[in-house]
Parts: sequence; C-alpha cells; structure tokens
Amino acid sequence: MIKGLYVIEAAIKDQPAEQKYQIRQEKSLPQLNKLRAWLDKALQQTLPKGKTGEALAYLDKNWDKLTV
Repeated sequence: MIKGLYVIEAAIKDQPAEQKYQIRQEKSLPQLNKLRAWLDKALQQTLPKGKTGEALAYLDKNWDKLTV
C-alpha cells in the first residue's frame, strides 16, 4: 500500500501544486483510507510488544504526518 503512494508521488513530481493536490485527493486519499482501515484491524490483531506491533504503533503514531 505504501508503494502505491510512492508510485503516485513519482508520477506527479513535475506537476504544479494545484494539480498535485487534485491528483492526491483522487488517487492517494483512497489508498490512505484503505491503509488506515488495514492498520486499525492489524493493531487489534498484533501483539504490541513484538516487532510488527512496534512498527504498526509507529505508523499509527505518525499517521497525521503521513496524511498532511
């Protein structure tokens, strides 16, 4: 899912800011919504002290920075 976001960003890197914003709303926002839904489910199913749990907690903690 993260790779999909990087693909979108690579495709729009030379676009003007207004166009980047529109494309992000159309393409990145649905990807981020899917990622958030997966993250919420995964957080409930993963032990918090394990490496995967720690990685998921890190993503959750930094979610606002990712979605700016």
